Amino acid sequence: MDDKDSFKKRLEEETDEVKTTSYFYLQSNEARFRPENVSEEQRKQQLQKTLGLMVYSQTDRKAYQHVFSKRIEDFTAAGELDLKKEKERPRTTLAKKYERNEHRRNRRMRREIETMQKDNDEKKQRLDEVLKAPRTREDMLKCFKEKFPKEELRDFVDGAESHEVVFDVLFAKYSDGPVTDETIKSVSNNWEPFRKKLLEVVPQRIIDTPAELNTKYLELVGQSKPIKEEDVGRCIAIDVDYVGTMDFNVEPEDQTFLMRQGALATLAFLEDYVKRHNLQPSNSTLAKPPGDS
Repeated sequence: MDDKDSFKKRLEEETDEVKTTSYFYLQSNEARFRPENVSEEQRKQQLQKTLGLMVYSQTDRKAYQHVFSKRIEDFTAAGELDLKKEKERPRTTLAKKYERNEHRRNRRMRREIETMQKDNDEKKQRLDEVLKAPRTREDMLKCFKEKFPKEELRDFVDGAESHEVVFDVLFAKYSDGPVTDETIKSVSNNWEPFRKKLLEVVPQRIIDTPAELNTKYLELVGQSKPIKEEDVGRCIAIDVDYVGTMDFNVEPEDQTFLMRQGALATLAFLEDYVKRHNLQPSNSTLAKPPGDS
């Protein structure tokens, strides 16, 4: 892979945070009904006559949710609505628990990133020292053995107990082959920045109880076919924020919040649909009621 195509280069140069975040979406959500025994073109035409419904949140990410979020932002901006106010959470037990967990998750994420960065920097320094050794397999392998104790080998290759095996993975073009620095460069340019960004933009719910673990499992196995780009224009997507798919013990204020988010998403969908299809009022809509002068 060329350096210009590495994750490090792409993440450094990409200034659009929404676009960067979309790189990490899980490609799974509720199954879509698909017509059978029709051509692909007929299927697409029939599909556009159906309406899709999807829910998403920061802790239950779906593909294309940045498109749906932008749809709502555009709608509220055009209608001079305060999006922040529309999404204001009620002070319910569920909302407070979510905010506590988010605080814990953010704190844990920062610690993980700091620990990972410190560990990576320290290992990178020692790997660079191996690369500075004379470019022969014997000299570099000797330096590698001196710099990395046996208990650290599994940090590079799962289950590894041999310096030779790990050395081949990191510094050889192939097993017992000539040495190279390409693998180390790839780790620095791709794996490291990818893992760091992954921790930042793909939050996970904190699981404290068996019930919460079971809820997460049910959410996972309940997802099957991914939403596709062709589904976006026909879907109403609701940002449910702090309410999980399996949160059944909700207060009236939580229900009101969900209904408000559903109404907002529906209005944004209709506004977007009208604009994309350039729809105009029909003659019957414009006609005056009988008896009016």
